[in-house]
Amino acid sequence: MLSGSGPAAAQSDTFSESATRAANLDAVFAEWNGERRPGCAVTVSRDGRIVATRAYGMAILESATPNTPATEFHVASVSKQFTAAAIRLLQAEG
Repeated sequence: MLSGSGPAAAQSDTFSESATRAANLDAVFAEWNGERRPGCAVTVSRDGRIVATRAYGMAILESATPNTPATEFHVASVSKQFTAAAIRLLQAEG
């Protein structure tokens, strides 16, 4: 599971850059996308700005409810490993 968040801001990317980025994300997460697949939501930020937000697959398989960028994931204790890894990366950067 990948997760991220950041402040929303105006984007300065050109349309072609944004379209290319979206196509690249779609290619990476293609196997997560589908009616019978649990999915994910992805946010990519650069220089403190959100440059792409996408959602793939289903939030609830039984009712075929798709994920959206606003889908809340109940990750509970799993998030501790990601938080610890992020702290270690920040420590390494000084």
